Amino acid sequence: METPFLKSGPDGVILTLTIQPNAKKTELAGVLDASLRVRISAPPVEGAANKECIRFLAKFFGLSKSRVKILQGEKSRHKVVLLKGAQEQAIRDRLGGMEP
Repeated sequence: METPFLKSGPDGVILTLTIQPNAKKTELAGVLDASLRVRISAPPVEGAANKECIRFLAKFFGLSKSRVKILQGEKSRHKVVLLKGAQEQAIRDRLGGMEP
């Protein structure tokens, strides 16, 4: 199955995300333009949305926060995130076939 927002890298699984800060609650919100959409309840101020994004992804995928790293997009709504040491199939299973 082709999932444009998810790919395996040498260090784990890489996700392409579109973040929507200041949402009512933090949750996955489907797929938008080849990226996984994540609503974040925190505002995009002083890294609060990034911290909440890392916390949410770690909890959702059952990883420690230290294994979730923002590779690109620290100050952008469009982020590339590494799930260090994660297996692609386990991440796909957890997403439950979410696709465009």
